[in-house]
Amino acid sequence: MRKSGGDNSHHYQVLLVLNIRYCLLKFIYFSISFIVVDHILARLKGVKLDDIKSVLRADAPKHAEQGLTLRHVWQNEDDPNEVLYIFTAVDLDRARKFIEAAHAKTRVEDAKANLPEIIFLRGG
Repeated sequence: MRKSGGDNSHHYQVLLVLNIRYCLLKFIYFSISFIVVDHILARLKGVKLDDIKSVLRADAPKHAEQGLTLRHVWQNEDDPNEVLYIFTAVDLDRARKFIEAAHAKTRVEDAKANLPEIIFLRGG
């Protein structure tokens, strides 16, 4: 036997809550999809993938302080001694200054240091 009134009201409330959650998630997804993100692509030759991964793990706290988040690391299929990796950057200008200063310091310490080729990519 069905209860009258109250049972339908409960179903309506559940559907209303689910609809509100769905709309909120849809709004969040739509908003996030338009966020502009800057990237930094690095390419380094003459290295092993595992070695670079170790260096990047060790440097992660310094990168995080500068608003850099490592997103992907790849090994070139055609050249196993070439590694590419990409960061997202909160502030591309700040990241550029940090990277350029770090590379300048490294070059002073070792003029023949193997440093990555860096490409700064501004989202738009």
